[in-house]
Amino acid sequence: PDLALAPRHFRVLHAAINAGHVRSAHDLSEGGLAVAAAEMAFAGGLGLELELADLPCAELTGELDPLATRLFSESCTRFLIEVEPAHADAFEQHFEDLDCARVGTVAEHERLILRGLDRAIALELPLEQLRAAHQGGFQG
Repeated sequence: PDLALAPRHFRVLHAAINAGHVRSAHDLSEGGLAVAAAEMAFAGGLGLELELADLPCAELTGELDPLATRLFSESCTRFLIEVEPAHADAFEQHFEDLDCARVGTVAEHERLILRGLDRAIALELPLEQLRAAHQGGFQG
């Protein structure tokens, strides 16, 4: 983490929550974006569609897989935050000098859909299948 910037992230997020601009939030520290998205979908019982091409990401070097990095990077000052459409602009104003991006939408269907960097579907799974995998042990 950037120890100089992290407290600012937390203060800004706290202000957005206090202003009523956050419906739900999940940190990306354990399992990254993929796990946070699945857990948020389980909790709400609603589907989620994410656009990984819209996710801010530093330039990757070496042999790093860009899709896997975006999905599973465990970062302690990154969050997946659900915001009502009516509050989206006000929420983003809190983060005007920080990285913040609209990366997806909540959906009525009960599936997690992830679109890759080319915007094609990279993963589409029913929430029940994800929940069973998440709560169960390794089966391989």
